[in-house]
Amino acid sequence: MLPGPFFIRKCNACPGVIKDHSFISCNTVGAEIWTDGYCEAPILPERPQLGKCPNCHTLIWSDDLEIIEEVEFDSTNNKYPDAKRYSWPEKDDFEKALNSIKLNDDEERYLRIQLWWVYNNSRRWELKKKDITNIEQENLSILLNLLNPDNSDELIMIIEILRELSRFNEAKIFSNKPIDDKYKYEIDFLRELIKIEDSFVKKFPNENHFLNDSVVLVTGE
Repeated sequence: MLPGPFFIRKCNACPGVIKDHSFISCNTVGAEIWTDGYCEAPILPERPQLGKCPNCHTLIWSDDLEIIEEVEFDSTNNKYPDAKRYSWPEKDDFEKALNSIKLNDDEERYLRIQLWWVYNNSRRWELKKKDITNIEQENLSILLNLLNPDNSDELIMIIEILRELSRFNEAKIFSNKPIDDKYKYEIDFLRELIKIEDSFVKKFPNENHFLNDSVVLVTGE
């Protein structure tokens, strides 16, 4: 992981400022990746698109905030030494944002994917075969309508959502649609789960996932 500059952003709900880190390069070596797309990577730092201001705790879209200063990672010239990073939203925050913020399709899709991952965490971390709830079904059904099957990155999510909803015949049909070759391992794995009608989120068992390639991340403007 190679850190880049950090950006001082001004909260649009209070006078406070927020430190927004950036990274010139990161990678997913050693990552654990699940069928719902959730990735736990020790050297791939997460940056929320929707965060909470550390000063007033308002939910804010990070890229909407004005950058008032850019500071190099190793600089000793920092006018805002006490600036804090965003607080990570919790389940209630994502649910609140869906109900109280005017959203475009990209924002709603992001929030519903985050909720999908949060709802799956009890299955992911506690290894419980917990049945899907009505709230989860509603979230996934709405998310389906926000995804484009002609986009490989979204098609893989459609297949997984249908599988988790136990709509195995539909999942099988979509799993046979043309998809980018980078998803060959994932598709083969999902087809086996669909075949045995397993609807629970799973961790991919080895490092063949395409995300194990190195990636480049740069935040800010």
